[in-house]
Amino acid sequence: MKNIAIIPARSGSKRIPGKNIKNLLGEPVLGITLKTLVKANIFDDIIISSDSQEILDIAEKYGASKLFMRHPRLADAFTSTHDVIKDVIIHNNITSGKVCCVYPTAALLTPTDLIESNQFLTKSSFDYVAAAYEPNSSAYRMFSLDSNGNMKMLFPEYASFRSQDLPGTYADAGMFYWGQINSWLNNPEILGKNSGVYVIDTQRVVDVNTISDWSILEEKYKNLIRSNHLSEEN
Repeated sequence: MKNIAIIPARSGSKRIPGKNIKNLLGEPVLGITLKTLVKANIFDDIIISSDSQEILDIAEKYGASKLFMRHPRLADAFTSTHDVIKDVIIHNNITSGKVCCVYPTAALLTPTDLIESNQFLTKSSFDYVAAAYEPNSSAYRMFSLDSNGNMKMLFPEYASFRSQDLPGTYADAGMFYWGQINSWLNNPEILGKNSGVYVIDTQRVVDVNTISDWSILEEKYKNLIRSNHLSEEN
């Protein structure tokens, strides 16, 4: 069964200009992510979907096997990940196997993550397997504010529970989603009731949306490099 990786990498990013190819310790973050995909050695094809020739050129340099220039209508901030991946599948006539959508800024991803999550989907009956993490604060302790600034707990029934007695909660790591071809074509609900979770340690998770997030990514990437060097020495 074929495994296809697809990286959606559009050029527009208002809060971090050029985010998907911004240098991370001397290399474009997309290049770092691509090197991890290549090193995993489980993909028959690695496809980049972008609206930018510059991004496609960098992707080719770092190991992408196919470059796909997407239609402008799929290059705005409101286009869903599912629509982008489905577009690549249809236009590249991918009819069987599994597809892993990997975000360009997933520099903290490891080959082991990709290999193990692929095996997890293969052995399961899930439509999708998503990279996720367990936040330090439980969602059951969260609250919103009304128009007057008054607190309103999202789950008031858990207000008196001890932290250790609350149900476990997980959040999207924003790194990758594995899915069966039929799932990508027919089921837009990636994080749905028939989706499994591959848990990533919180030390390797950053949702990169702001410059502050980028600084956190840099620090965590440095730590990942250090830990890898220690592992190689041992």
